[in-house]
Amino acid sequence: MSGALATNQSFLHEEPETDRRFLMALLEGIHYAKTSPTATKQVLARHYQTTDPEVLDETYALFVDRLLPRVPYVSLRGVQTVLDEIAASDGGRGEEAARLAALASPEQFVDRGPLAELEASGFVATLWGE
Repeated sequence: MSGALATNQSFLHEEPETDRRFLMALLEGIHYAKTSPTATKQVLARHYQTTDPEVLDETYALFVDRLLPRVPYVSLRGVQTVLDEIAASDGGRGEEAARLAALASPEQFVDRGPLAELEASGFVATLWGE
C-alpha cells in the first residue's frame, strides 16, 4: 500500500498526456480506496493474505485513512532525509555519491507541476464532489 513512482524529465516532456492520464487514474484509485472501504479491505485481504476483520480494519485505518493523502505530493522533507542518509554514509555507493547528495536539494528530484495542474484544474475537487 505504499511505494514510490519515478520517471525522468524527458518522459514528462515527451509524454505529458500519458503522465496526466496516469496521475488522473492514480487520483481516482485513491478516491476509490477512501470511499469504498469494504472493497478496499477485500484487496487488502488478498494482498496481506488474511481474513481477520480486526487486522483489515487496522490496516485500512493506517494505510488508507492515515497515510494515503487525497493528493499524493512528494514530501520534500522525505527526499531531504534520503539525501542526508546518502551523504552521511556511502552505503556502497561511493564517496562521489555521498558528495553529490550533500550538495543536492530535494527540488532537483521532484516535479510537483503535473499533479498541481490537475488539482488547479478542479479535477480533484470534482472527483471528491466539492
